[in-house]
Amino acid sequence: ADEILLQKGGSIAPLGLRQRYLYLADALERMGLKADFVQISSYKSAADTLTRNRMSDEVREMASWLMDSVYGEFLHGVAEGRRLDERAVKAIVDSSPHIDLRALEVRAVDKLVSEEDLPAHLGSTGKPARLSPWEDAHKRLLRRPITRPGRYVALLRIEGDIVDGRSSRPPWKLPFRIPLFLNERSGDLTVVQEARRVLRDKRAAAVVVYVDSGGGSATASEAMAAALEKVAAVKPLVVVMGSVAGSGGYYVSTPARWIVAQPSTITGSIGVLNGKIVSASLLDKLLFHWELISRGEHAAFEDTGKPFSEEERKIVWEGIQRVYDVFLDRVTANRKMSREAVDAIGGGRVWTGRQALERGLVDELGGVDRALAKARELARLHERAPLREVRLGKQPLAPKTESAAVLQYALEGLDMFHGAKALCLCPLIWQNI
Repeated sequence: ADEILLQKGGSIAPLGLRQRYLYLADALERMGLKADFVQISSYKSAADTLTRNRMSDEVREMASWLMDSVYGEFLHGVAEGRRLDERAVKAIVDSSPHIDLRALEVRAVDKLVSEEDLPAHLGSTGKPARLSPWEDAHKRLLRRPITRPGRYVALLRIEGDIVDGRSSRPPWKLPFRIPLFLNERSGDLTVVQEARRVLRDKRAAAVVVYVDSGGGSATASEAMAAALEKVAAVKPLVVVMGSVAGSGGYYVSTPARWIVAQPSTITGSIGVLNGKIVSASLLDKLLFHWELISRGEHAAFEDTGKPFSEEERKIVWEGIQRVYDVFLDRVTANRKMSREAVDAIGGGRVWTGRQALERGLVDELGGVDRALAKARELARLHERAPLREVRLGKQPLAPKTESAAVLQYALEGLDMFHGAKALCLCPLIWQNI
């Protein structure tokens, strides 16, 4: 900002970064539930919330390098914006919170101005400025794209959890994110159909894929990646990452000719896990008595009434190893890296966008505007060629009460942990301030 103003008597809240990780193994055990998971390495920690009671050494190491990177971006950004050196910014952070006069003294703000005095403060030559709501003003700040018929850049979105089936949204938007249960979902059937539509459209000269996903189903991730690879073979395809594009979110990004990430994007997490929630003790506590009759050595493989046997655990391990091999193949082929190099930064390790750039997992730091410019450049389009979002029509829903719709949506999310499916999931960060 050119200028930061603070109301008289106001204050700057405590500055800095904090993450809180929640571990539920004991709580689940008290309820009679147990998470039985197999992961490709200790860094692939997406299920740690359910399987552990405390942070592992590997996750502590990973959390520290992520925090250091994001904090470094924060200090650098504030220093650049406030025209201070990073040591001065760190002193401002460490001495916060700041009341108004103190904030002015340490140059955290430029002036103390009430909202009523804003027009006079922002005006010129004694004439008060006319203030407009952002909803009205931002339309006048953007350059309008070319509107005549012609070639354009297609926009595809992969947001929320990656699932088998069709994309969907929760019945209502929560003020906080609950991964898997009440989060937006990108389904492979929907994304694949959208990719095929773009492939057929001769006017779609290039594609920007916006990815903001911590992953999900491994099979859905592969289906999306395969469809996008077909598109990338014919048209320039650029991926731009949102706040998170890890595990399955990175998997679907691999076909891109160019990957743009924000400096603090959470990405990487190249790895796989598989497991189920065992509910036998819960059923016993509820006095539910069950009997199982089966035929076939592994007919009860997905049964949540018992943990994996040693032989079943071996089968699970072979399955996630195979999916991990396919994941590595995609990264090595598209990023032009050796398998050993990818494995050294893979195995579930999570990186920020800047760390990913240093390790060759992305090509550039930036946002949607930069990705759009790159797509236009690769397709040799005019710099104002339009960007058009491609979405399938909404699926009709049977009428339900709001509570029933929310319950059904949450149960569908829980199904991801049922059936011993291979998952490409990024670790869950429960609180990030």
